[in-house]
Amino acid sequence: MTPKAYAVLVYLVEHAGRLVTSDELLEAAWSGRVIEPQAVRKHILEVRNVLGDRPKNSLFIETVIKRGYRFIAPVSEPAASGPAVSGTARH
Repeated sequence: MTPKAYAVLVYLVEHAGRLVTSDELLEAAWSGRVIEPQAVRKHILEVRNVLGDRPKNSLFIETVIKRGYRFIAPVSEPAASGPAVSGTARH
């Protein structure tokens, strides 16, 4: 996945359940640079391909026509990790 597509996915997941407009995604992923709105669609398509999602019958990203996108899959916080494990075994 390209870095921009990943940034779009992260932003959607961080705002799961909430409608995110294309303009909001442009600002979040491209931070003030002037980019064509089609860039959002291109990267949403890339994310969907990676996730195996479809625009119709979506499991992850819902398209709200002419308004934006919503991450609809359940999201949970990652489990707290234990102490770091060294790559070398002690004998």
